[in-house]
Amino acid sequence: MKYLMNRASIEMFLLRQKARDLLANKSGVTMIEYSILLGIITALVIATILLISGKVQTAWTSINNVWT
Repeated sequence: MKYLMNRASIEMFLLRQKARDLLANKSGVTMIEYSILLGIITALVIATILLISGKVQTAWTSINNVWT
């Protein structure tokens, strides 16, 4: 019985140690922050392309009409 108590307390200690190490690890947080930032930048680029595409098409049509 004493062996089981010691083993259980060791397993609890190791579990707490792993949880503490996991909470202290900041590398995953940085990767998530960069992923969110990349998503925001991608959305802004797509929005800009959609907003400008009509004006670019109009400009190309005007240039094409002048040359033909």
